[in-house]
Amino acid sequence: MSGNAATPGQAGLLVVFVIGLGAFAEFLPGFSGLSYPLQVAVFEGVVLGLPLLCCAGAFGWDLRTVLSLRLPARRSDWVVFPALALLAAPALDAVSEGICALFPSQAELSRALSDELAARGAGELWLLLLALGTVTGIAEEAVFRGAVLSGLRTRAGGAAAVAASALLFGIVHQAPFLILPATLAGLLLGWSVLRTGSLGPAVAGHALVNAASVAAASAFGDASLFELPRGVPILVASLLLLLLGILLVERRVRRDEAAAALAAPVSAAGPTELLA
Repeated sequence: MSGNAATPGQAGLLVVFVIGLGAFAEFLPGFSGLSYPLQVAVFEGVVLGLPLLCCAGAFGWDLRTVLSLRLPARRSDWVVFPALALLAAPALDAVSEGICALFPSQAELSRALSDELAARGAGELWLLLLALGTVTGIAEEAVFRGAVLSGLRTRAGGAAAVAASALLFGIVHQAPFLILPATLAGLLLGWSVLRTGSLGPAVAGHALVNAASVAAASAFGDASLFELPRGVPILVASLLLLLLGILLVERRVRRDEAAAALAAPVSAAGPTELLA
């Protein structure tokens, strides 16, 4: 392994660093006086960006490798994987709604967040879409689908690394009504990095889901567009399309792997082993 690659221990230290800073970020001088979009941008930059840059400098990471900063194998991946992430949004919202139905305290937190978003004017809403879409998408993907996922993959298989990084991603969201949806989103976004070899489509998918959530909260307030039972047709249709898309991608991957195996010369040591 290259000395500039992240290790599982370094990835774990990065997550601890992120959680520790997150506990004190709201006490930053002048933080409470900022507008909500700026609070989001500062929070993401300090809590996620600063630990990432510190770890990269301290451990000598090659950020192009650690963060999978390369173009995806296919140009269509820029459309396919963000579209799959957007199709998952109704299911993620339904999971959150279910948790809120079981735990009234979480329903109050969710309602307060929706009211906060709905109260924004048009100008501030655009800034919030930029902050939660672009800034959050880049920062969170760089940390969890970049450094953490690549660090865990040096010791664990791809599936195990995706699952562990998704769980850590869910935990840092802290609020119970967000932990499970964030974990599920992390699974899908991590899978997209494995299948494309690039962080870009995951960032785009994350940004789309966040932007859609902000837009829906602003338009409908606490009355979620996907609230059950009203949202059942949307939920069922999106889940069917999501599963179909995943199956088609996996079929394409298997076909490409089989073609590569047939084209590759067999070495004297034995057949080439395909990586999952």
